[in-house]
Amino acid sequence: MIRQAFWRGVCLAAILAVPGFIPGQAQDSAQAAEAARFDFPARVSDRVPIAVGIPELPAAAGSLPDLTLEFHEVVGTGNAAVLPKVVHILTRSRNRIHSRLTGGVDWEWLFLQNGADPRRVSGSQINHNERVILEYFESDLRNTGMGRGWVDVLNPGLDYSLINELSPTEETTDFAGVSFRKLVPSEPREDGVLEIWWSDELLVPLRVVRQAGAVTRTHELTKLTRGVEAELLIEPQRRFPDYAIVDIADYADWKEEQ
Repeated sequence: MIRQAFWRGVCLAAILAVPGFIPGQAQDSAQAAEAARFDFPARVSDRVPIAVGIPELPAAAGSLPDLTLEFHEVVGTGNAAVLPKVVHILTRSRNRIHSRLTGGVDWEWLFLQNGADPRRVSGSQINHNERVILEYFESDLRNTGMGRGWVDVLNPGLDYSLINELSPTEETTDFAGVSFRKLVPSEPREDGVLEIWWSDELLVPLRVVRQAGAVTRTHELTKLTRGVEAELLIEPQRRFPDYAIVDIADYADWKEEQ
């Protein structure tokens, strides 16, 4: 699904599908950034909405502090990294989340929590290359697999249901004054998510380790700052007043007209 492709771009799974990519071969940051892109499809007018329930929010979701989080994603085989490190910066306030990658990626996202029902979410993708703001309503996010609700965008690429499915261990560690507990599968596994170091206080992972065959992907929090760059959380229409504003449903038609 398109949204799954986006989050894989964020988490680098999409990079492994880049034409010509060979694990173990050096790649530059431009290729990594290009691999994280995705293209928008034409809207299918008769698409049946996905019947997915809106996830309930964890108790801590209503009192989260403003945070700026920097994650590094490394893909490797054994002890050798096979892709350049990709940096994902997440800016989280009580009701807004800004998401971007470094390394030449020409888009960013802003997600807005629904004021009437905090479980719900809408989003805007700011495409700097085409100077357009693409609006995603809740149904768009759900139909493209981008997120069922607010809890899905708190940590892009991490299925929150895993937090309840994995088993907590006695192992804990501290990072930036925050305690994280190690979660693991109840039964040994060779593929999938092998471990998550998780903070119930901030609803943030310190480390997520995934295995797919010989490839290991490690998503790690490397910087946690309390506070945000307020400008990033301003509505995109105000930040970029010269950009076109297009509903994702109308994007294909808009692009043809350019």
